[in-house]
Amino acid sequence: MKKLDFLSVEDNLISDFTQLEQLPNFNKIYMGYRCFDISNQRQPSLEELSNSNNLRKIEQQNTSLVLIQNKRKTIKTSLNNVKRKINAVMNRIHSNNYQFSSSAVHLFQQLNEAVSQ
Repeated sequence: MKKLDFLSVEDNLISDFTQLEQLPNFNKIYMGYRCFDISNQRQPSLEELSNSNNLRKIEQQNTSLVLIQNKRKTIKTSLNNVKRKINAVMNRIHSNNYQFSSSAVHLFQQLNEAVSQ
């Protein structure tokens, strides 16, 4: 038996792939899949293997970039939450005339500036 992708054919009935492809309604019968003889497949060249490895590396880098971007978004969200809380405290300080030492007010101002960068 000659092994083909998607089906097996005895050698005495169909001698090669080109005859198989010429059968009527061949593409309809196999839903548009094209069969090929896996025994005649060649080995990939070094250049093709290198390109394949390079593509794999690029895919890994892209995955890493997506993870980094997701972490940046998380950090940015956290910083925005901290900034909102600092602004709330600063507004309370200014509106209610709480008795904070000047060093505490200065600390909140520095935190606000650090988060804004």
